Amino acid sequence: MTYYGTFGELILVCSLIYISYIWHKSVTIPPLFKRITLVCFALIAITALLGSARFAGVNSVIPTHDTLSWISKHIAMLLYAAGLAYTVINYKAKIVLAVIVLIAMSQLLGTLGVDLVLFVSLLFYAFFTQVKPPSILALIALLLVPTTAILPVSYDFKMGLFHLLLALHFFFIALSIKIQKNQHLD
Repeated sequence: MTYYGTFGELILVCSLIYISYIWHKSVTIPPLFKRITLVCFALIAITALLGSARFAGVNSVIPTHDTLSWISKHIAMLLYAAGLAYTVINYKAKIVLAVIVLIAMSQLLGTLGVDLVLFVSLLFYAFFTQVKPPSILALIALLLVPTTAILPVSYDFKMGLFHLLLALHFFFIALSIKIQKNQHLD
């Protein structure tokens, strides 16, 4: 047994700890959104910790990990991505984004709707933020995540790469926020 999935999940946890630290220190993120998103990061990190145990062969965590994975994608990631876009776009677009999020969260659009909201939200962030390179790299990393499913490699390797790409996404967003913070202080 290889442990690519386990290592990918642990790298994701490290990346979530890093973005949580940067997020907490940011002066550009509204306080309420900051707290909500930190809870989302914690939920995703707990899910990743259970995933690392799952991919290490602890089968008893599979049902809990599957449930938390669904909650992480359909609620935590959605709140994070929509809120991230919310911090950089104008008022009218915020209303449209809020409606899209409500629709996606009610599952009227299903999983594809959630994926669409994640993509559009992160596209808004990458387009409207002042720090383009890390934001665009974060978007690319997240867009590459689904491609891991079609790779002709072992399931364990796919899971490791899947979680490594998620980790890179969070790392690049943290870098973007850190650069914005430094520019804001100058």
